[in-house]
Amino acid sequence: MSTKDRIMDIAEDMFLVHGFDGVSVRDITNAAGANVASVNYHFNSKRDLYREVFKRKLRKLSKERMGQLQKAFADKEAPTLEEVIRSIVSIFLNDFLSSDDSMKLLTILSNEMSETGVARDIFLEESIFPMHKLVRTNIKKAYPRLSDEKVTLCISSIFGQIFHFVRARAVIRRTVGREYDSAFIKDLIDHITDFSVRGIRG
Repeated sequence: MSTKDRIMDIAEDMFLVHGFDGVSVRDITNAAGANVASVNYHFNSKRDLYREVFKRKLRKLSKERMGQLQKAFADKEAPTLEEVIRSIVSIFLNDFLSSDDSMKLLTILSNEMSETGVARDIFLEESIFPMHKLVRTNIKKAYPRLSDEKVTLCISSIFGQIFHFVRARAVIRRTVGREYDSAFIKDLIDHITDFSVRGIRG
């Protein structure tokens, strides 16, 4: 493995755990068995290294999620609004709940959605825009009376619910009194889908 790839792999692990501000260049190079100058040589700066790591991670994940969504939509000749939304919720909720890395990435994504996000433009270009286009197209097919603005707001609301039920697991467990087992996750998918469909149809 090249020094550049080794630095990127180590940096990805460390950024996922500690975020951009919680990791120094020296932390990364020490763990990678490289010198500080190698980061400047390959990436120019810690900021550019972070952006390259983030871009690589998002491209991989976006390709996987886009493939899952395209397959889910293609499996139905003319999917209903409920089927479209259920596919979105099921894929993303299960993904974010499936591993610690997904949870850590969600935390980073939340930070990148702020005005001060170091890689916000990459997040938009590599993930949000292509995913939004695919989801918007299929929601419009299933429910054509919605305006583009309304569809965009609905998509934001759907993902907002997904993020809430993932990030607030500790609170949900206490307030609802259930563990996040397969039965409860299925109930959450049903709830978000039903709530979203009813909201869209008014």
